[in-house]
Amino acid sequence: MPVSKNWRPCCRCATPSPRRARRSLKSSTDRIQRLYPAALVLLGASLLPACSQVQVVPGARPGDQERQARAVPVSAAVERRFREALAFIAAEEYSRAEALLRDIIAASPGLAGPHLNLGMVYAATGRDEQARQAYARAIALRPGHAAAYNELGILYRRMGEFAKARDAYQQALRIAPDYALAHRNLGILFDLYLREPGRALSHYRRYQALLQQPDREVTLWITELDKRLARARKIARSAP
Repeated sequence: MPVSKNWRPCCRCATPSPRRARRSLKSSTDRIQRLYPAALVLLGASLLPACSQVQVVPGARPGDQERQARAVPVSAAVERRFREALAFIAAEEYSRAEALLRDIIAASPGLAGPHLNLGMVYAATGRDEQARQAYARAIALRPGHAAAYNELGILYRRMGEFAKARDAYQQALRIAPDYALAHRNLGILFDLYLREPGRALSHYRRYQALLQQPDREVTLWITELDKRLARARKIARSAP
């Protein structure tokens, strides 16, 4: 299923050159598909109970998979407060979002979504260990929550724990193989941090294939990686 590019709030390079592409990639790493895209995924899915059974369907996004689970009744008041919290996150009003999410968790501790969004609030305000614990709680409640693994990967990448970030992104993709945002984030991790350009290229290309239209910024990254790999092959062939 193609993923709308409306899920990608990121800047683009004005000039299609490799040097600009690398600068763009570096400046993107602290924005890689964090709060707003995850909130969109969770709007229709995160109030599902921890005990719901989710069947993974090839080609589905994480939210699509979770919508297949049977939801228990949630009061209109809880749902309204949850949506208010998401709006506060999108507006970067984190203290107000945190207060609402804490109230929801106190009233309904078995819902994974509020824990995940509280983790995003912690991450956005520099409380990394609290964010990690909140993501772990969301995953414990809903082991098939691909968006939670994606957020955990972003957090680990920022903390410099690159192997753990890789594992988290890969788990997100095991749950949802066509999760475009996780492909992009894993590509960035392989490109800039793990120095595995071939694997980065594979994930960038998969990300592009899942979009309705190619992402011009990622096209620059792909072009630059293709050139780097071609140079490396040429050097290897000419070596004695």
